[in-house]
Amino acid sequence: MGPITPGHHALIRPRLGSGAPSEHSGVVALLSWLLGGLIVGMIARTLVRGPHALGCVGTIGLGMIGSLVGGTVVNALRGNRMELAESGFFGSVLGAVLVLVLARLFGRSTQEP
Repeated sequence: MGPITPGHHALIRPRLGSGAPSEHSGVVALLSWLLGGLIVGMIARTLVRGPHALGCVGTIGLGMIGSLVGGTVVNALRGNRMELAESGFFGSVLGAVLVLVLARLFGRSTQEP
């Protein structure tokens, strides 16, 4: 092997994105779950009419739980085991709508008799 010339330095430089995941990948995953949960929760709240006593955190939680409910329902419909799984965008919205409807049906009434 001969001497390393200035044009060869790229061969020994580590590539970005290779190796173990960085510490930032967990932060990015968390932020994407939070943003996705917010978007899905807002869509579900728009589709299910009526008052919803949910703030921003509740809307994010609704979207995240909707993703898990939607994925579990899709798994069950496909004949797979009934296991908790996340789903894609449409499954998440359908799951969140299902959670809102069930919460309305079985939740406590805010009206006094």
